[in-house]
Amino acid sequence: IRRRDLVVHEKYGVGRYLGSKFLTIGGVEAEFLQLEYHGGDTVYVPTGDIHLLSKYAVGSDGSPKLDRLGSLSWLHFKSTSFMHTMIPACHTLANTHY
Repeated sequence: IRRRDLVVHEKYGVGRYLGSKFLTIGGVEAEFLQLEYHGGDTVYVPTGDIHLLSKYAVGSDGSPKLDRLGSLSWLHFKSTSFMHTMIPACHTLANTHY
């Protein structure tokens, strides 16, 4: 992931990676990944949680928009995508003969 790349955080949705930053929290310094969301909101992701991020895969839906923190749009997208994936998979399994 490069600086300014779009990424998808499992919980927060589509954001822009701004780089890494060292922050001191509770007297302990640690490295965080800085993500920018709609309206300039920022989320700092501990490097140990990098598994929650993936690079945004550009689709045919045009240019992506950053998600707004606290909105239901990402949750709605995630649940709809899950259903569109699971229903055909269940139909396939139901029609498979062993």
